[in-house]
Amino acid sequence: MIFSSIKRKYHSFLWYLANKGITPNQVTIGRTLMFLIVIILWMIAREYQYSLVLIGLIFISLPIWLLDMVDGDLARITNQMTDVGKWLDPLADKVKFYLAMLAFSFDLYSFEYTLVFLMFLLDVFSTFIRKFQLPENKGANIFGKIKLCFQVFAIILYALYIYAKMKLEYYIYIDYIHDFAEYSLMIAILLGAISVTIRFFPKKESFF
Repeated sequence: MIFSSIKRKYHSFLWYLANKGITPNQVTIGRTLMFLIVIILWMIAREYQYSLVLIGLIFISLPIWLLDMVDGDLARITNQMTDVGKWLDPLADKVKFYLAMLAFSFDLYSFEYTLVFLMFLLDVFSTFIRKFQLPENKGANIFGKIKLCFQVFAIILYALYIYAKMKLEYYIYIDYIHDFAEYSLMIAILLGAISVTIRFFPKKESFF
């Protein structure tokens, strides 16, 4: 009952955007710019130790990540799926992820720099493979979508870790938040590797 009500409101929201002439690509660009603003504010707040501002920015960023669903669903219901959109959507996710990790770089360890670099190599390789695939195969596969979920989870945990470290200075359980963020990043890399491997076998991808 509740799920059906939320689904109806969500579809109404999509059609509201469509009736206003808002295109899926505009949503993609908009959510990227909004996240860029959040990252800039984060770096300023981090510099001046504004811990309450940081926790506020964490919650503000959550709806921006949820907008990742909106542009794809809007494209489907309005039949506006384009090759540009298929490239722009994953590019926006990559830009947001690396912007966040750049903002967190002051609080990362050397091992995590290695993980981010491996993720970057996978993303570059995945983009290179997509270039030689048919247009209908350019979208993210299921492993790529789950990878993004773990990336978002890692970013949120890193943000909470930085906030907690600033607010509480030191507390043993803070390290657990950092560890879970690191594990999420490693899982994302594993899923990214599987996603890239699957792209060598496009015919089998339809089973997922």
